[in-house]
Amino acid sequence: MTIDQLGEYTNEFYSENTSQEKSYLITYEDGVFRCLLGTPTDNFHLSFEEFKEKMIKKYGEDEFGLVPIEV
Repeated sequence: MTIDQLGEYTNEFYSENTSQEKSYLITYEDGVFRCLLGTPTDNFHLSFEEFKEKMIKKYGEDEFGLVPIEV
């Protein structure tokens, strides 16, 4: 990501069109996640399957096969 791109993302993040409470910008380089903007959820780094397993353990299986989410 270039400095110009980061500036564009930062401007968009702080615009009135973006919900800062629900948004974040993460980079992943050399096996390391780094949060540049916002506050990521506790589960942002999990694959879908890992997240699904975690939510099923916490909330139980859904009869329709849906994955529960935390808001």
